[in-house]
Formats: sequence, C-alpha cells, structure tokens
Amino acid sequence: MKYMTQYLCQIFLMACLAVSGAKANAQKSLNWRNGERYDKGTMQSIAMLPSGLVVEFHRSEQTFQNQTIWYHIGKITTGGTMKWGPSQSLDVQGNWPTVALDRDGHVILVYSVYNNKKASDLLYWVGQVKDDGDIDQKITWHLKDQFYDSGFHPSLAMRNDGYLIGVHESGSGGTGLYYRIGHLRDPFSGKYDIVWDTGIHGKRYDDGINPHISFNSSNQVVEVHQVGGGEELLHYRRGTFAFTSISFDRSERYDNHARQPAVVLRDNGVAYELQSVGYPNTRTGILNSGDSGRIDWSDPLPIGPFTYNGYYPAIASNGKYALGVWVTTYNELYYSVALLPITREEQQ
Repeated sequence: MKYMTQYLCQIFLMACLAVSGAKANAQKSLNWRNGERYDKGTMQSIAMLPSGLVVEFHRSEQTFQNQTIWYHIGKITTGGTMKWGPSQSLDVQGNWPTVALDRDGHVILVYSVYNNKKASDLLYWVGQVKDDGDIDQKITWHLKDQFYDSGFHPSLAMRNDGYLIGVHESGSGGTGLYYRIGHLRDPFSGKYDIVWDTGIHGKRYDDGINPHISFNSSNQVVEVHQVGGGEELLHYRRGTFAFTSISFDRSERYDNHARQPAVVLRDNGVAYELQSVGYPNTRTGILNSGDSGRIDWSDPLPIGPFTYNGYYPAIASNGKYALGVWVTTYNELYYSVALLPITREEQQ
C-alpha cells in the first residue's frame, strides 16, 4: 500500500506538471520498454560490450540449500530486441556476483564468499567472451577464486582501456564503503591477475550500503549508494579518476524514498540511474559544468508494467542502448531495454 500510494502521488504530480507546462529539470528520463522475465534467481549484475553483447550473472533463488552462481550471455540486436542464451552454472557457491567487461571481451567477476557482511571476503575470476560469438557461447576462464579484498556486496566498472574501479561494503560488519582501482597485468601475455593501483587495501570514501559506481573516458566518476540503518535515502558523489586514486567531491542526497541505486555514466556526461521504490524507477542526470559536485537529475519515472515489482536493479550501456535488470519478490528476474539519445543536447 505504501508504494502504491507513492506511485499514485507520483502520477498525479506528473499530470499537474504536464498541465502547467512546468519542468523541474531540463533533462528527460529514458523511455524504457515494459519489463520481461528472463530467468529465476537473485543478486543480478550485467555488463555490455559496444557490440551489444551482454554478460549477466546472478545467484540461484534458493536462500540456504543452494547459493550457486549462474550466468547468461545475451545480445541486444537492431531495434533494441534482447535475446538471451541459456543459463550456465559456475558450480561455485557465492553471493552478490558483479561483472565488468573491457572492449576485448575480458570478463571480471567478483563475488562475496558469504551472505553476511560481518565476516565476508571477496573473490574474483577472470575470463573472456568472444565479441562476435553467439549467445550460446561459454565464458573461457583463465583465473578462478583469487582473493580480491575483505568486503561485501561489490560493484564493478571497467573502461575500454582496461582500468577497473570496484566499490564494496565493509566485510567486517562496519559501515564503511571502499573503492579500489586496478587493471589486468598483461592479459595478452597470459597474465590475468589484477594489479592494484591503489595499493593492497581498499580506500574508504563514505558510509552506507548498496554502492554502485561508473566512470567514463574523461575520468569523470559517479557513485551512488543508500544510507545505512534501514533508511530509504539515496546519495551520490561525483569524483575525478586519477589512475591511482579518486578525488571524490561532497556527498549529496538525491532521493528521500528509494533504495538500491545503480548508475551508468556516458562519455558525454549524462548518467542513467535505476532504483527501487518497490518497483523499478528510472531517472537521468547531467553532470553540472559549473559545480564539480552536482548532478542535475530528472524526476524519477516507473518502468512498467507497474504490476511487476522490482528490487536491486542493475544497469549497463553501450552508448546506444541501456539495459536494466531487477528481481521480484518471487525471485523472478526481469529486464528492460531503452534506446539512448545520441547527443547530450537531446536530453534538453
């Protein structure tokens, strides 16, 4: 009832704005297609290559009996149609798998060993997919079960040049959020381990839960997270990527009634965000050119159909399309595709 009330209030407000001609922000939210089911599971994550090839990871829906990690290979074809390959098991137990890709198809998977942040480590795998391969292909794994850090519920972002940023919650029960910067040592010479440019430990940058991060080729960084303690407050931080560190600006609240944010940042300074308010919401942000800590966000809009609830959304983009995935209360996995505007000016 709470979320239905929020939804009806939101629709009423949108109608009032349309009648009056008022606009709270210049940019527009993306026009996402209605969600469609693609599997059962939970704790989902996605990454996408420029070609539209998608790698998705999730954990099995069973809470205690089976916590196996699975993956799909998918493809967004011309017109925004999404096709999924079969669900494939890693035959490994884990939680909160997160995935990143570089332009050469190198796959980095990080997951929490335990489903409890009081005592959890993170492990990583490194593999590869064929960009021109079909959706039935398997990931070729080069490294498995390498120690990543002490931590919980990670998020990864990887640029085409191979640089990687990871963020995660404390793995010892604390409130902290930490980041790491790294790159694959020399994958073309068969050296697939991660070199940590920030040193052997994560760098604390804030407090909170459910962190998610993205960065672009201009070294601009956007991080979003939820305030801890059960509050439905979302914050973002802009930053500058400096290869061995991130210079974060101030923490800004941007939503008072949402959870579990996810973000992707384009090279043109436009960010697309998903969040949960009991169903998936979407908004668009533009990095403010006059204030290094500010993002100008649109009002959030729901992704339909409203009858399908959604939690822990994930988002990826190849510059032409955005792909979002989320899980329902029945552990059903859904996806939606949105066509992106070509230029920044199209957001205005």
